[in-house]
Amino acid sequence: MLKGFILAIIFGSIVGFGVSNILVTVNPQKIITGIPTPTPISTSNSIVTTPVISTPSLTIEYPQNESIVETANITLKGNTAGSSFVLISTANDSYQTVADNSGSFLVDLSLNLGVNLLNIKSISPDDIENSLELLVTYSTAKLE
Repeated sequence: MLKGFILAIIFGSIVGFGVSNILVTVNPQKIITGIPTPTPISTSNSIVTTPVISTPSLTIEYPQNESIVETANITLKGNTAGSSFVLISTANDSYQTVADNSGSFLVDLSLNLGVNLLNIKSISPDDIENSLELLVTYSTAKLE
């Protein structure tokens, strides 16, 4: 019984490696990145390429990542796609807002003493999501 089990593992490994090798050989770009490469489409006398879809960006102007602040209450300032829903979560609280038409948003947050991990997610009106994490340290120690 043990001999049959070992033979089954060896046979399964050989088949699995063979199939994965074939897939990588056939289309390595698609397997490695998961993103299909644009293919030209020929129409009469011109070549048209498929458009690349870009996602709206999410940037935070204040506070900077890995910054140290001296107050527990801060105003997070950022930018994303216009009219996007923005969700910020900390260890203890969640905050939400909607960006204005230009994509700017402000959210008043309360930080815990020490290191705070801020998870920020924006969802555009087209349902495109963007997210990032920020580390912000709240400290009352005087740095000289």
